[in-house]
Amino acid sequence: MGHRHGHRRAARSGGDPARKPAGLAGLLSLLVLGPAAMQGPLPSNNTTHVHVFQQTRLADVTVLGRGRPVPGWRPSRLNARYHQALHLARAVLDDASPEHGPGGLRTQGFLLDMNRLFEDFVTAALRDALHGTYHTVRFQDGHHLDEAAAIRLRPDLVLYGPDGSPCAVADAKYKTEKRNGCPETDLYQMLAYCTALGLGAGHLVYAKGEAPHAAHRVRHAGPVIHQHALDLEQEPAALLADVEEVAQRMTVD
Repeated sequence: MGHRHGHRRAARSGGDPARKPAGLAGLLSLLVLGPAAMQGPLPSNNTTHVHVFQQTRLADVTVLGRGRPVPGWRPSRLNARYHQALHLARAVLDDASPEHGPGGLRTQGFLLDMNRLFEDFVTAALRDALHGTYHTVRFQDGHHLDEAAAIRLRPDLVLYGPDGSPCAVADAKYKTEKRNGCPETDLYQMLAYCTALGLGAGHLVYAKGEAPHAAHRVRHAGPVIHQHALDLEQEPAALLADVEEVAQRMTVD
């Protein structure tokens, strides 16, 4: 891993860039960019504020190629502010994780709302999969179950056709589907969505299940409630392919 040196970099860092430890920028880039930093250079056509800021700050970073050894670094007073970040980055590169007990690695704990994280992933992935289908995707779009508009509904995703009318609805559930099917409360919720939107089908997306797909037709000519189970342990490409299958079913129903 190399590092280009220049006067502008020296002025910004407040010190001699030649005295920076080898691999410092690369290890920090992993913390900022995540696994994408291992795949290749940042896309030059990304115009979002976050990525533009990252590209500017990491303009002098050389990407660490897959399979290459991680460069070493030496603690010093010049890089003292980065010590904790570098130790954490090295733990990530070594595929390690902190545990309670004696040791020299200091980390800060945080909690993730997995329900929200899974919901955001599923809805965003479905939106991307439905791009170019002449449909409009809306997240958490407000509707009402009753004519008096007293009972509010907020499905995770509603798909609208070219004429602006609802044509599909989906809800993500970060839970494991039961052996005898999805929880009854989820079915009732989806039935309410389908009834309020006037749809003949609804889609429940789970984090894991017994089968990739199953369906339940409500009695007396009611809607069909589909349940989809995603395997989150598979490779990203395979996971996104499964999401595309869900999107295809949504446009067919």
